[in-house]
Amino acid sequence: MPFASDPIEPALPGDVRALLDMGGRERTSRAVARVGRQNASPAHGRRLLRGLSPVSTLLPLAFALRSAVGLLFPNTIAADEVYQYFGQAHRLVFGVGVVPWEFRIGLRNWLIPLLLAGPMRLAQWIDPAPALGLGVIRALLCATSLVVVVCAIRWGQRFHGERGAWICGATAALWPDLWLMAPHPLEGTFSAYALVAALCLIEPSGTGGLRRVAQAGALLGLAFVLRNPLAPAVAVAGIGLCRTDSRRWLVGLAAGAMPVALAGLLDWVTWGQAFRSFWLNGLLNGVHGIGSTFGTLGPGFYPAVLFGDWLWATPVILALAVLGARRLPLTALTALAVLATYWPVGHKEFRFLFPMIALLVPLVGLGLVHIMASESGGRSRSLVVIAAVAVMASGLLTSPLLRVELSNWVSGARASIALARLGAQVVGSGSLRIPGDLYLAPPTGIGAVTSGADLAAFDALILAEYAPRPPARFRLVGCYPPPFRLLPPEIDPTLCAWRAPSHDPHLAAPPLERLLTFPDMARPFTLERWRAAPE
Repeated sequence: MPFASDPIEPALPGDVRALLDMGGRERTSRAVARVGRQNASPAHGRRLLRGLSPVSTLLPLAFALRSAVGLLFPNTIAADEVYQYFGQAHRLVFGVGVVPWEFRIGLRNWLIPLLLAGPMRLAQWIDPAPALGLGVIRALLCATSLVVVVCAIRWGQRFHGERGAWICGATAALWPDLWLMAPHPLEGTFSAYALVAALCLIEPSGTGGLRRVAQAGALLGLAFVLRNPLAPAVAVAGIGLCRTDSRRWLVGLAAGAMPVALAGLLDWVTWGQAFRSFWLNGLLNGVHGIGSTFGTLGPGFYPAVLFGDWLWATPVILALAVLGARRLPLTALTALAVLATYWPVGHKEFRFLFPMIALLVPLVGLGLVHIMASESGGRSRSLVVIAAVAVMASGLLTSPLLRVELSNWVSGARASIALARLGAQVVGSGSLRIPGDLYLAPPTGIGAVTSGADLAAFDALILAEYAPRPPARFRLVGCYPPPFRLLPPEIDPTLCAWRAPSHDPHLAAPPLERLLTFPDMARPFTLERWRAAPE
């Protein structure tokens, strides 16, 4: 028991007590200060975010942003999503729609249209018009895209704790390329999500057992099914998954073969030949280069379009991605494999690089956290982080490419929605810049206005603002300019909707297929059921 004159020593941690016993007063004071900072700083840093977590905060934010883009800007990234995915799901549910050449020869697998047809069919029980089903599908697509945000949060948490989870997750939640592509059912978007999820299970290396190997292998197989040209990237990720362990190879290959086998079975059920979409895709695209019939671009296209997308933020993004690659080297190699696959191909589109961008964004977030977590630099380090964020935000949000994509086909979608609300049944168009018959309640029809004689076959029209005025029986419903005027009116015109008071149901609209290209080299593969179909 201490005497009254003895000072009462406060309770100290064990390491501080040991230092005191050795007489290390100066070192003790530094240790006490260090312990105090470690105990106080996290609580102070969490004061403003008390009760919140990265998952519960960033996922709703990301979903709201993506859904707002899908509703306010009903844009179209590529014609494929309209005529080959939304359109074929619409045809399964409502029995009408355009049949593109890929579905006349069995080049596409029916997996994506079937996935879209389910929600569309359920929504039809509530509202017979297709608009509700399209909205439900876009919401589900936005929810699916959150896998990138979840993986970014996980990677940030793994390497840099809660601060890393917030920063990496926010980077993925707010990145414009990700929320732009989220509402679109394209092979590239679905395969990107499968690839990111697989790598999220694989890296960091050395974690998980054979169950995780099976899960990652199945996701890699799914990524290949959804987008066959991603085979090199899938192979790179698969090698990183299995390494030199024979058991991992056995389990990984078996799991990866399951989605491939199911897709081959689906081809057999729908096209009458197992794996038809696989070998025909490889033959026409890989051997004969059928994509070149739709245009070719040189090797400088992808660097130019990436700079057009990111502007002056490009070097900052690449530098941060390099820093992040130190933590996730396999993810970085897989992203490079995507670029290396598409670079030599003559037919180039920016959307082909989306899987690479989806893998790149978490690397950028990790690079940003790496700078913030550095123990040197002090105030200059904070200035570097602020400058990097400002440069990236300004470059990404002012990108002309982003505004062009947000405007793409929006005029036609809004005109179609206006006509659908008025009960139009057969709509004529002078171009393909409208989303097919997706918004019209059955019985629907959309045709090509190729001459003045065609006008009698329609009860509604969608024409460019500068087109000749239609006959007097049509009244103007409204004109819908692009949200952002960046392209000449000849390329991205203001579209006007016209409605006639009555329609003769015995008149057949000229088919829209006549405006769709059917490459000559694909004609020998036409399936028997389509040989007598009009073009």
